[in-house]
Amino acid sequence: MPPRANYHSRRHYQLAPFAPQQETSSTTTAIYGGGGILNQLLSVFEMGKSAEKVTKEEMRELLETLETKGRRKSKLVVMDVRGPAEVTQTGPLSPSVINLPLDLLENALGMNNADFKTRFGLDKPTPQETLVFSCKSGMRAGKAADLATAAGYERVVVYPGSAMEWFSN
Repeated sequence: MPPRANYHSRRHYQLAPFAPQQETSSTTTAIYGGGGILNQLLSVFEMGKSAEKVTKEEMRELLETLETKGRRKSKLVVMDVRGPAEVTQTGPLSPSVINLPLDLLENALGMNNADFKTRFGLDKPTPQETLVFSCKSGMRAGKAADLATAAGYERVVVYPGSAMEWFSN
């Protein structure tokens, strides 16, 4: 089966806005709740619910588009939210994938562009760009997608297969 010519032409990123159930001082607590082990366990199954999911083949197409057109023309930002040591073990999904560990992401998305650029060496994603998240197994990518949605991003995608699927035969 030949790859689809244009990923963006067949998908529309019309996601419902995310509204946390409660207001707290922490975005993470607002998203996943703070009430007991049952809520914490249930929240695992809800991670990434606000984002569109893509398959390995669709991720390959997204990366090809990013690498061919570049970030500005493709309006794609692909982030691997694994830690640097994890990325070193497998290598990156692609040279165009940005490694921004999940523990830094929440604060990073709240920075202004100048601070983001100083800290990470690149422009902060804009609301007009599509954010695509990957990790090792999909869990942190889902949480990253929820954080991005809570920060006001509307075009959010998760590759749930993540590195485990990407680097498997």
